[in-house]
Amino acid sequence: MPAEALDDEDAIYSLDDLVTRRGEATFEEVLNYVGGVDKADLVREGRAVATSRIDRDAARLYGKADAFLRKATESQRDALLGLSDELLRIAIWAARHGSRLAAARDGGVAKAGSAKAAREAAAEAARRKGRAVREQLATALRTLSGGDPRLLKKIDGAYGVAPDAGKLATSLAALVKVGRETLADGSDAAAQRRKGTRLDAAKLDAIEALAGEIRKAGDAAAAVTASASVDQTEVDTWDGMNLLLLEMIIDIFDAGHAVDPSVPRLVPISLGRYFSPRRTRPEKPTEAAPATGPQPPATEPKAAPAEPQPQPGVPA
Repeated sequence: MPAEALDDEDAIYSLDDLVTRRGEATFEEVLNYVGGVDKADLVREGRAVATSRIDRDAARLYGKADAFLRKATESQRDALLGLSDELLRIAIWAARHGSRLAAARDGGVAKAGSAKAAREAAAEAARRKGRAVREQLATALRTLSGGDPRLLKKIDGAYGVAPDAGKLATSLAALVKVGRETLADGSDAAAQRRKGTRLDAAKLDAIEALAGEIRKAGDAAAAVTASASVDQTEVDTWDGMNLLLLEMIIDIFDAGHAVDPSVPRLVPISLGRYFSPRRTRPEKPTEAAPATGPQPPATEPKAAPAEPQPQPGVPA
C-alpha cells in the first residue's frame, strides 16, 4: 500500500488492506465505544449520509492515521491524547463491516428486483399469448355456431372482459367449455362445419393448460418481492456507529494538531458537509465592551446658595 508517503494526497487506502494490517475486531469491541448511544439516534445519523461516502473518508483518513502512527515520535503520540492503536483497529474494522453490510444489502435488493422483473416479463408474455389465443378460439367458435343465438350468447359471455391475468385465464377456461359443447354436437350440420377446422379435444386441452399457466404466472408476478438478507435499519445503525468512531478520531487529531502542529489534521472530504456544522465550536462569549458613542455631559454638583450679605442700614 502506498501509505508510507504521508504528504502524498493521492495515496489510495483500502479498508480491507487496513484491516489486514491492523487486525480484526468484534461487535462487542465496537460497543465499548458507542454502546451508550441510543439505537434510534444511530439510525437517524446513519440515514443522513450514504454508506459509500463513509467508506471513502474512512479508508482515506484511517489510512493517513495508520501511516502517521507507525512513524510518530513519542512526543507526537503524547499529543494524540485519547487515541490508542486499539481504537484505530476497531474503527477500521467497523468501517469495513458497515461497508460489507451495505454491499450485501444492495446486492440482495438488486437480485430480488431482477427476479421480480423476470417474473413480470414472463407473466406479460403469457398474457400476450393468452389474449391472442382467446381471440382465436372465440372467432372459431362463432364461425362454428351456425348463427345459433343461444350458442353465440354463450360465446360472448365466456369471452367477457380480461383486464388481468386472472380474468384472462377464467375467460379462456369458459371458452374451452363452450368449445367442448360444440365438439359434442353430433348433428350432421355441426360435424360438417367442424370438418378440417383443426378444432379438436387436444387443441382445447392445450388452451386449458395455457389458462393455468397464465394464472400461475400472474400470481407469481404479483407476489411480494422477498426482502434482502440484510435489513436497511442494520445498515443505518452501522453507518451511525462509524460516523461516531470517525468523528472521535478526527477530533483527537484536531486536538493533537493544536498542541503539536507536526501532528496532521484529518480533514473529511466526502463527509465534509455532514461534519461541518458539528465541528464548529462556539467561541467563549466576550465581556461587553464599554459604549463608544456620544455620552451625555457629566452633571456638575449644584453649588450651595450664597449667604445673603448684610445691607447698610438694614438690621441683620
